Amino acid sequence: SAKARQYCRLKHTLSLWRLLTVEKGRRLVLSNRDPFEDFSEVFKQDMDDDLRRHFVEWLRKVDLDAFMGELVELAWLEVNNRSDVAGLEEYSIKDALDEFCHSTVKGVDNLPDEVQLCHLVHCWSESVCYQASLEEK
Repeated sequence: SAKARQYCRLKHTLSLWRLLTVEKGRRLVLSNRDPFEDFSEVFKQDMDDDLRRHFVEWLRKVDLDAFMGELVELAWLEVNNRSDVAGLEEYSIKDALDEFCHSTVKGVDNLPDEVQLCHLVHCWSESVCYQASLEEK
């Protein structure tokens, strides 16, 4: 919009992109659509029930908005832009956030190592659903 262009400077671009991408991704998941349809299937594996339960417990202890912003940045700017993704799916999301996004999310170091980039899309969907459940309360 014209108003956004008037106030947005280069230093705000990543933050604005993050905000819009998170919101678009949230809306797509909540309407049962895939915001990551162009991603390789290797990043779309479901977590087993036990790992999913640990992940949701972890979500309760972190700044969900900050985590989702960094997860979107990791997904779109690091994972999806790589021409060679061989082996990347076995990388833990915790380590990927730290290495690629220099994560500032407090508690990210407590994210289970078993939550890997192969679960990237499932992590996003679980985060969106968990956030939606909080908003309903």
